Amino acid sequence: MDLGIYCVNTMRWIAGSDPIEASASAWTDAPERFHEVEDSIAFRLTHADGLVCQGTSSFSAVAASFLQVHGEKGWAALNPAFAFEEERRLFGKIQGRWFEQKFKVIDEFVLELDAFAECIGRGRDPEPDGMEGLRDIAIIQAIYRSARENRTVQIKPEMI
Repeated sequence: MDLGIYCVNTMRWIAGSDPIEASASAWTDAPERFHEVEDSIAFRLTHADGLVCQGTSSFSAVAASFLQVHGEKGWAALNPAFAFEEERRLFGKIQGRWFEQKFKVIDEFVLELDAFAECIGRGRDPEPDGMEGLRDIAIIQAIYRSARENRTVQIKPEMI
């Protein structure tokens, strides 16, 4: 849950929609270390329009952090995707043309705190708000249920 939430939130943001079903599998290669939480979990989220998003989160693979998007006209990758202390690279190939953009390291936490303080000062809700977090948690719970029950789990709109 600690790591997978970033994948789920990013998938929802890129898709622009919420999934309708989840399937997942959890495992560990070090049960003595990971006896209270999963070491690794892989999941698949399917959206109503047929879009399929796949994610994997793992404490053992902490060095790997990437995001790939594949579409009809090409693909793009962000690497590292979730590590905040490294320069990020966005690259890919769309309609036969390569592209690449680099993003310097910035203190994301300062930006988050400043934005939150500004919301408090101006009396407005932060973006994303608590409902976004609640949707992420509902999807994470469906992922865990799928892994636990070894079956695909429907995600009903009232759950998110």
